[in-house]
Amino acid sequence: AQPEPRLRTMITGAGVERIVVAGRLSPDQASLVPTVVDVVGESERIAQAPEVLEEPDTEDPAYVVFTSGSTGSPKGVVVGHGSLANFVADAVARYELEPSDRILQFAAPGFDTLIEELLPGLIAGATIVMRPPELFPTFEAFRRFVESHGITVLDLPTAWWHAWVDELQHHGGEVPSSVRLVIVGGEAASVSRWSTWRRLVGDGVRWVNTYGPSEATVVVATFEPPPGWRGRAGSAMPIGHPIANVHLAAVDGSGHEIPPHLVGELVVTGAPVALGYLGDGGGAVDGFAASHATGEGRIFRTGDLVRMLPDGVFEFVGRTDRQVKVRGTRVEPGEVEAALRSHPAVKDAAVVVANGRGSEAVLAAHLVAAPDVALDIAEVRHHAAARLPEPMVPAVWHQHGELPLTAHGKIDRNMLASHGSRPEPRPAAGEPPATDTERRLAALWSGVLDRNAVGRTDDFFDLGGHSLLGVRLISRIAETFGAELPLRAIFDSPTVASMAERLDGAASAAPS
Repeated sequence: AQPEPRLRTMITGAGVERIVVAGRLSPDQASLVPTVVDVVGESERIAQAPEVLEEPDTEDPAYVVFTSGSTGSPKGVVVGHGSLANFVADAVARYELEPSDRILQFAAPGFDTLIEELLPGLIAGATIVMRPPELFPTFEAFRRFVESHGITVLDLPTAWWHAWVDELQHHGGEVPSSVRLVIVGGEAASVSRWSTWRRLVGDGVRWVNTYGPSEATVVVATFEPPPGWRGRAGSAMPIGHPIANVHLAAVDGSGHEIPPHLVGELVVTGAPVALGYLGDGGGAVDGFAASHATGEGRIFRTGDLVRMLPDGVFEFVGRTDRQVKVRGTRVEPGEVEAALRSHPAVKDAAVVVANGRGSEAVLAAHLVAAPDVALDIAEVRHHAAARLPEPMVPAVWHQHGELPLTAHGKIDRNMLASHGSRPEPRPAAGEPPATDTERRLAALWSGVLDRNAVGRTDDFFDLGGHSLLGVRLISRIAETFGAELPLRAIFDSPTVASMAERLDGAASAAPS
């Protein structure tokens, strides 16, 4: 499901020789690798006996996962078998996984959260329940799926969990009784949302916040609020304590550990540190270092600013660079800017983070048009969507004559960030809603997108919509019209007019 240019970069970079599929690939996808094995159609069988391999060494590569790259292309992280085995063993013990557990596989393949959802459960003898290929269209559909499959363990992106808590608070519902453990991760969890969760759900469901960069094998620290813990309203959940065989430290610019309460860069040492980036030959680049001042072996400098509290818990403070998290996806703005600048009508581009509805992080694109060219924002957005994963496509768009600069001649990103999450005023919608269905839908569009008015031909995604907001919109449509639509409906009918036509058509076709 990734855009083909990104697939090509990853497959070529990783040197993939064979891809195993259940079903058909498009001709363009099939051309990306030398050999395609269709396990359903059996288009090719591997006739020779498999080579007998020795047990892998801890330093042998186990997998490669690609993350956003600051140079404009994704970069592959090479994780070793020793790192993977350490993480899996810790997860099985920490989450007390048993053969009776049923674990929901939620993450999209290609994110290393998939490792957390699959391997610990399989090692423990538990059952893995794969979610439908299409993301749950509503929170009610999510609840029914979890309940009908008797799911005991949920491992959710923090952004999805935040939205679920909001749904439980404002629209009711309940957590299925089978669930005993909820794990969240991917970005900072809100203390306020956790307080709401605890008030609504009680303490019968165990809740764990996780933290870890891809370069340190999925998770290196966890935080489970102890009884009576309150936290600070408006703040983020602590990163927590390190898992087994991991050393975490806050260091100064010279790499020396600093006392508690002082802010420094978080470094990870020990078993989970990856072997390096694909193609770097194991060199010390982009955060990896060959040794640590304490002599504890390979380390990774995370770029995250933290402080350690007296009880050994680490708190996240910020970043040393421009890297951000958007709905659990790590984003280097430089990669997004490179995709935007590749459009012939764009002279320059800068990407910053703004706060969207509910204070969630969204990407805001600031564009400068090429000379004598009329810039079509919708066209540039579609150009970006064809090259970037959905979470990396900006939700907010601004156009400038020139980008503002600091006194040192660099782009003034602080000034751009002050523009906020709303785009510059757009011309009024050409057509107001024309029917009762359109008027009701326009009101739902306005509420979900936090806009004063929406015209019948305005595009949901051009107005800042994305898949998670799409789930909220489909949930509101189900409440208002009694119609359960797939999430795909928003992509197929992204305007008020086209969605109204779809709903009215379904209503007229329904049996009396």
